Amino acid sequence: MLKAIVVAISTIGLTGLVAAAPAGASAQVKEKTEQAVKKTGEVITDTAITTEVKTKLLAAKGVPGSKIEVDTTNGAVTLKGVVPTRAARAKAVRITRTSKGVKRVVDQLTIGNS
Repeated sequence: MLKAIVVAISTIGLTGLVAAAPAGASAQVKEKTEQAVKKTGEVITDTAITTEVKTKLLAAKGVPGSKIEVDTTNGAVTLKGVVPTRAARAKAVRITRTSKGVKRVVDQLTIGNS
């Protein structure tokens, strides 16, 4: 009997708590969750793009992939570093541009010895 009363009081208490929540609270929580998921997705996507581009540059013949810094923000990939020739620079930009997820390439590569 005591157990039934505790269960009944608990149920009434929970119902009261749910009813006491502001009407727009669930919409706010939903919106914040969607924003967080979107933001997390961008970070993962940018990381994946950077990894793919860097891997391709390291594997490419004639491109000093280890001397090229790759940074991605919202799908825009920035290449920094020193390459030995114009051909190496063009190839690095082409590899980057054709990589999955790349929206734009910012070429800050310089030609020279390093």
